[in-house]
Amino acid sequence: MSAANNSMRTYCQRFGKKGYITQMNLYPQRGGTMIFECHQAGVQSMPNRNTIGLAFCLCFALSSPVVALPCSLTEPDYQALQNTTEKSYAKSDIEALDPKDQEALCKARKFYREARGKDPRAFARTHTLNDIPARMSRFLTPEEYGQVRSAMNEVIVEDSIRKRSPSRDRK
Repeated sequence: MSAANNSMRTYCQRFGKKGYITQMNLYPQRGGTMIFECHQAGVQSMPNRNTIGLAFCLCFALSSPVVALPCSLTEPDYQALQNTTEKSYAKSDIEALDPKDQEALCKARKFYREARGKDPRAFARTHTLNDIPARMSRFLTPEEYGQVRSAMNEVIVEDSIRKRSPSRDRK
């Protein structure tokens, strides 16, 4: 949404004008469309068709789809994501992630909530490598990562043992 708004503003500013949104349609998981008009500040004259067409195409091409997260995040999750190891994630940054990264974020936060405070070996018996997203630390604070690191290592070991000897039951 902000990308489309910035595109409109940038486009109209090239002509020394202000942009006004005249129509907006958002489609779940497919982005949306926005139609806007460029006007002189304080003047509401009808722009020509070419301007509207170009503006519509510009917004459609530059807007990024807004996709709903595949999980629900709590307020503590959002607060933690502002202090992660690689970068700070605001709500708008999270919504702008591509679907694969959103899924990885959800997996990382779920793994953290489930593993925190549990015995790493017991936790590893009920989880597999599929429960650990690649580069999980990018969605955890350094403290959170430290709290679940041993559980993550146990899951990796346990899963590799399971794959080598699937019939053997570990205790």
